[in-house]
Amino acid sequence: MRQSPRAVDMSGIWAPSALNVGLRRADWVVEALRSTSVSLAFAARGIFDGHLQKITTMWDIAGGAVLAREAGLQVRIGTRDGSGTPWIAAGTASLMAVTESLWPKIRPGKDDAVAATAAE
Repeated sequence: MRQSPRAVDMSGIWAPSALNVGLRRADWVVEALRSTSVSLAFAARGIFDGHLQKITTMWDIAGGAVLAREAGLQVRIGTRDGSGTPWIAAGTASLMAVTESLWPKIRPGKDDAVAATAAE
């Protein structure tokens, strides 16, 4: 069983955003590594509880998303309002529960562009 550090990397999400502020109010430590691949690998290893990013590229998230899913994290990938620009939310069940209330777009079934996966 993984020890939860209650920390999340949110590269590319502005500090005053509702998501950032909401997570901090819920006692999550918010970091910004600026490297999607490294952050997803850290989440898979248990250093962070997850990684949230509203604008990214598929080549930045492909390998890390697989690592995160195989480590038992929930991984959700979608596109921004039909633009084709991907976003990713990957994390522990407790992080994803808090995040869904602050970033409703990541809820499974909310948007056809959302690909929700969870380890079985």
